[in-house]
Parts: sequence; C-alpha cells; structure tokens
Amino acid sequence: MVHTCKCNERGEVMAATLQRTDQIVVAPKVTRQAKDVWHDLDTGTKTPLREDQLGEELQKVLVQVVKALAEGHAVTVTAMPEVLTSTVAAEIIGISRPTLMRHARAGDIPSIKVGSHTRFRREDVLRFKRVKLAKQRQAMEELLALEDELGLI
Repeated sequence: MVHTCKCNERGEVMAATLQRTDQIVVAPKVTRQAKDVWHDLDTGTKTPLREDQLGEELQKVLVQVVKALAEGHAVTVTAMPEVLTSTVAAEIIGISRPTLMRHARAGDIPSIKVGSHTRFRREDVLRFKRVKLAKQRQAMEELLALEDELGLI
C-alpha cells in the first residue's frame, strides 16, 4: 500500500512521499539541497550537521545519507532489532536462508532457539557479514595476483 501526501495544508508540494510506511522517496528539491549540504560538508565551508547537536554516530549516518542523496542514489535508513529472524539475517548477510541455517548448524554463526524458531543476534550477523566480505576481498586479491603472475591480463 502506498500512502502519498502530495500537498501540505498550504497547498505546497511536500518534500517527500512515504511509501509502504518504511521508505521515504525524496523530491528533486531535497536532492538539490543534499548536493548543497554535501558540498559544504565535503569542502569544509560550513558544518550544517554539528556533532555537538547530533552525536558522533548519528552525524556519521546523516553525512553518508546526504552524500548518497547528493550523488543521486536511493537511500533507505532503518532501525535493526537486536534479535533477527533467520530470513532477515540471511538477507543482511546476502546468502540464502538454507545456507545460513547450515552455517548455524556448523557453529560458524551463533544462533538462539526460541521455541522451534532460530534467531540471530544483530551483532553476530553483522560480524559474520564483515568476515564473509573480508574473505571475499582476500580471495579476489589472490586471484588478481595470480592473473598478474601468469600474465593473463
């Protein structure tokens, strides 16, 4: 279901449209504003997102959001619960649910049983994802080194 609010009480076009209650699609005006803010942040001209007002971690997130919007990318920011279902955990890691369950049974990633359901702690899922990406990068670097050594490129 799409919930759209095109005009405010003064008849002005709203800056964003809420879709599926979990995404905000910004208007081109917001993208232009993001470009201006990103320019100021990137060049150090101004500091519109002050750490003392927002906190260091929130500031980092907002800077990344502004940069992505300025570059024309779609951005989704969500809060992630502490305990995740196997389906959500698998999506975050980028593997199938059956593969995740094999890793859990092998002890590669800690899991919690809630009745008959398997759950994963957010921290464990993010750690597993980081390790997986590091292994992939290492394998790619080794492959590139082998190509160089064999003169394939």
